[in-house]
Amino acid sequence: MTPTNSTAKTGTVHRQSQNGSVAKPTLERPLALRANKNATNVPVASQNLDLTYLLNELCKKVDTLTIAVGAIQNSVDTLQGQMTVLSDRQVENLEKVERNHANVIERFDTLERQPIPVIQTPATNPNFSEEMIIQAREQLNVDLTVPLIYKEKNVLTMAPFNRNNINIYGTRILGKIFKKRELAAGTVDPVRTRTPPLDPIRLNLIKACYLKKLKSIEAFVDNWDTIAKSFRQKCLDMKKYLLKHPEDAEDEDDEDSPTNNLDQEFEEEDQNEPLPNQQQETSLINRDVSMHSLPLV
Repeated sequence: MTPTNSTAKTGTVHRQSQNGSVAKPTLERPLALRANKNATNVPVASQNLDLTYLLNELCKKVDTLTIAVGAIQNSVDTLQGQMTVLSDRQVENLEKVERNHANVIERFDTLERQPIPVIQTPATNPNFSEEMIIQAREQLNVDLTVPLIYKEKNVLTMAPFNRNNINIYGTRILGKIFKKRELAAGTVDPVRTRTPPLDPIRLNLIKACYLKKLKSIEAFVDNWDTIAKSFRQKCLDMKKYLLKHPEDAEDEDDEDSPTNNLDQEFEEEDQNEPLPNQQQETSLINRDVSMHSLPLV
């Protein structure tokens, strides 16, 4: 039902003031403006800049996340590759273990079919204990199972052993079992020299003699350096001697030869001659000491 002119006029008349002027209707403020009273003061351009900044920051974070996801994917791919390699190696190791197991079983079968060998006891020497023989072989590389015989002569008794000067014992034996040319051309335990060493088999005999005389591995180790030094000096002395006396290069069987043992020249003590004024011992007068010669009591 449409209002009539009279009704409209009546409503208009009610809104008029007593002075006859028409009052303006009051407009309500929007909800967004009521929530933020200062929003009306922010220009539109500033709001657009803030929104652009937020979008840029969001894009940066998205890029960072994308890079992180890519790195994680690369790590996963690397781990998968390593797992594949480890798996292949494990398969190879298992195959090797199976082959080795088969070889071990085959060897056991072969050993079971073979006869049991007779275990031979190591050679012994009455001059040394079994323990000393083993220690000399392992620590000194000296064979104590060989007989101490050279050309049917006992090497132990070829020279007297003096504990006050044990080097002379070895140098004398050295001059008896080695030829002069060998001593002049060789050395013992060469140190920074091209001179060839003497025959190790005959040197083994001398070392065995020293072990017999010194009676322990420790004593031999403590004295061998000085003994070897005296051996080297004897070789040098023989070399110098043959340079001056080449006619004596041929070995002689006579043990009293002046070149047979050069180290004996100053070792022999001179025999003391009797003093000229020494009275000769007179013989006692024989007396009858029979029962008849005793005085009567």
